[in-house]
Amino acid sequence: MTDAGASDARSACQTPGAWAPGATPWRPGVDAELPKRTLLIDGSRDSLVALEPIVAELGAHVHHARTLADALRYAFKFCYDVLLVDAGMGGQTPLAFLEQLSKVQPTAGVLLSGDSLRFPAGFSLGGNLLGSCRKPWDLQEMLAALRRAVELSRARRAPRARFPALRVGFERVLVLGTAADHRRIERMTRLWFAPGGLVHASTLEEAVALLGHQSFDLVLTDLCLPDACGLDPVLRVRRVSAQTPIVVLSAQEDVALFDQVLQAGAQDVLLKPELERQTLFRSMWHARQRQRAQSHLLHGALHDDLTSLAKRTLLSQRIANALARSRRSGNTFAVMYIDLDHFKRINDEYGHDVGDAVLVAVSQRLKSAVREYDTVARLGGDEFAILLDSLDGAAEVETVAQRVLSSLAPPIRIQERDLDVTASMGISVFPEGGTVAEELLRSADQAMYSAKRAGRNTYSLRPHSDLALPSSKPPASNAFPISNVVAPAPSALPVSGVAPVGGSCPSAAASSVPTPAARSTPPAISRSAPPARSAAGSASS
Repeated sequence: MTDAGASDARSACQTPGAWAPGATPWRPGVDAELPKRTLLIDGSRDSLVALEPIVAELGAHVHHARTLADALRYAFKFCYDVLLVDAGMGGQTPLAFLEQLSKVQPTAGVLLSGDSLRFPAGFSLGGNLLGSCRKPWDLQEMLAALRRAVELSRARRAPRARFPALRVGFERVLVLGTAADHRRIERMTRLWFAPGGLVHASTLEEAVALLGHQSFDLVLTDLCLPDACGLDPVLRVRRVSAQTPIVVLSAQEDVALFDQVLQAGAQDVLLKPELERQTLFRSMWHARQRQRAQSHLLHGALHDDLTSLAKRTLLSQRIANALARSRRSGNTFAVMYIDLDHFKRINDEYGHDVGDAVLVAVSQRLKSAVREYDTVARLGGDEFAILLDSLDGAAEVETVAQRVLSSLAPPIRIQERDLDVTASMGISVFPEGGTVAEELLRSADQAMYSAKRAGRNTYSLRPHSDLALPSSKPPASNAFPISNVVAPAPSALPVSGVAPVGGSCPSAAASSVPTPAARSTPPAISRSAPPARSAAGSASS
């Protein structure tokens, strides 16, 4: 569509004093929602005919200037998102004209067009030059270039925060050091922050108290404080607020100490004698970006990619923390080891995509069955673990175990299929099940195999794993007796492996099993346990 430029006197870009070269013909926050406009600066009308259907895809208007003088008149009257310039105007790329045009239209993206394009070294138009499109134009390529230019222009016109630090996300910064340091940084960052955005603490204890009750976007700290010196300020701040970026201010250069400071968790070190406004602001920005990158890497190292649950490393760390808390408070805690029953059959019958979807659904159900501060982890494959922290007694463990198994009772709907999934669970309780993380996990793993021998879809406690307790889930219609170890037809998959309500102890269950001679020979459905497990691990999953 064509928008007659000379007749559009209602343009919001028209502001008093905007008619001299170099003036800014737009108002931030007012012009951000103006109609999308493209200025085509090209001597050929064929270019306008080719461009009109492309800009129509964006819902934009196009103005056509056949001469450089016409282009300037348009540029002083309207706000443009894109300036599409023929590089051959006047026989060569009009560099001086483009630089003047970019000053008049500071938010517009510039695209050069032509049969052959050559740019002199360092030619950038102040960042407005976004690229080039060779003639004849490719519809999709030109459409993508125009869309990028429009997005950039709209972002440049968006309202900005009054204070520079707020624009990049620093609302509150804690300065830990002397009053003189605080006054210097306050003068240096004048008008950076909103009132109250720069907070001062003269001692480490005061800073720790503030960090415990308030949220800060950055901490600027000295290494020599009245109550701490050296690495202590960095270590304490990092311990209290693990995700807050830290920039260290030092009066003297000590490369060896700076290496230790960065290893302790700081993102940057600045020398006080060399401190300047630009250096400080750049360091604050880089510190936050580094902290975000480190947090992302750390999250990936400690959390499962598929389910976002904790990995074994993070689970072991949290068990170690629970051990320390239990020894101080006298409370107990428990570790649950969970293995899905016959999960391999789901992968074999429906594929790994369905299997992955089942694992995600199971992880969500496990998280919903426990408290927010309990830890649910995926140990690998179809094996999960749960850390139940700060329990009052063993009775509470059984209540949670029943709730976890009940959460898996409803069928999981994947790709218009209802899949029955059950689990066998082993539980170890501190201190009877172990006094270190690996012992507790090993005891829970052994108890889980006791639950499998008892008929699956149940849980077993260590050190009393010989008393496996059944789940309350009723048998599914497509279930088959697990004790017979008979593989069903494919139409009966996936296997529920459900123990009857009110099931008996393992010895009673064994008495109902037919003799080997009476069984038909089934296909193999068992899996070998990892070598590190006990002999009980040979039970089929």
